[in-house]
Amino acid sequence: MKDSAAKTYLCVLLQTSFSVACALYNLAKNPDKQQKLFEEIQRYIPDKDQPVTSGILNELKYLKACIKESMRYLQNTAEFSS
Repeated sequence: MKDSAAKTYLCVLLQTSFSVACALYNLAKNPDKQQKLFEEIQRYIPDKDQPVTSGILNELKYLKACIKESMRYLQNTAEFSS
């Protein structure tokens, strides 16, 4: 049982890491979108030492859109390459 749970955890961790890497890659390829996201984050988290709360995360609409678009793109790419 422990081995199965560890494998599941590792798979989730790898998928999350890959998804974040893809989102960062997409932002790097689109500097205008990266700038827009940066400005949104600066608006809600102006101080780097400020804790990020769930309330702040709920306000970061463009961040959510970037993540969703990256996941959509990733899913379509995976289906196309199969």
